[in-house]
Amino acid sequence: ISEQNDLVARIDTIQKALHYAQIGTFGTLHTAQKFAEKLQRKNVPVYVKEQHSSTAQGKKIIWYQVLTEPFEKEDELRTALHKIKKYSAVHDIRIM
Repeated sequence: ISEQNDLVARIDTIQKALHYAQIGTFGTLHTAQKFAEKLQRKNVPVYVKEQHSSTAQGKKIIWYQVLTEPFEKEDELRTALHKIKKYSAVHDIRIM
């Protein structure tokens, strides 16, 4: 997990200038990791990022995003997204 956190930190610093997409959101780390591993076995470059938010009542929530690794060119991202759609039943992909 330490290596993954390092990767997330590095990716966070460059994402603003690059193209990436949110593939899915999950309530548990286990579910997010299983989904990411399924795509990684098909050579789709994705990773899991932990997110924190709060409800209107102030309850803290931890949830997990599965994101593509950043691409320099948008057409490279779109090629990866085509592959993702081919190997999973994802419908709501958000390009960021």
